[in-house]
Amino acid sequence: ASSEGRVGEFGGRLELVWRRAVSDRLEVALAGGLSLTSTSGRLHPLGFTDQWEGGHGVRFVEDYLVYLRLPSRTRVGGVLGAEVAARLSGRVWLRLEAGYLKSAAYEAVPEVDKILSYYSLDEADEEIARMVESRFDLRPLRLSPSRASIGAALVFRF
Repeated sequence: ASSEGRVGEFGGRLELVWRRAVSDRLEVALAGGLSLTSTSGRLHPLGFTDQWEGGHGVRFVEDYLVYLRLPSRTRVGGVLGAEVAARLSGRVWLRLEAGYLKSAAYEAVPEVDKILSYYSLDEADEEIARMVESRFDLRPLRLSPSRASIGAALVFRF
C-alpha cells in the first residue's frame, strides 16, 4: 500500500491598505498586516511489520497499518502586498497584484492516531498499539508555510 498525507491550513488576515489614484486611468495600492494560520494534517498509512519466533524455529509475521496525526498549531505572521490597477475602458479595470505571507514555521511531533491489522483492518488492541508506538522514533516535523503570490483580475466597477 502506498503512503500519503494531507496538510490543511485555515486562517485569516487583517490588513491596512493605502490606495492612491495616480491618474483617472491608473491606481496603486500598498497593503500590510497580520495573519493568523492554523495548520494540522494526517499521514497514512505507514506499514509496520512485527516478527517473532515461535516453537520449532517457526517465524511469525503480523503486518499493521499505522495512521499518524499532525497536531494543530496556530501561528501569527505578517502580510505585505502591492497592487496596480489600470482602467481599460469605462468601468472595466485590469488589476495586477503581488503579495508575500511570512508565517512562523509549523513544528510538531506526529502522533499515532490509530493502528489497524493489515489483513483484517480491525483496530489493534492496547498492548499491540503500545508495542508499535514504542518502536516508532517520531521526530519533530518542520514546515515553512510562508509563500509569495501573484495575480491578475478583470474588475467591473459599478
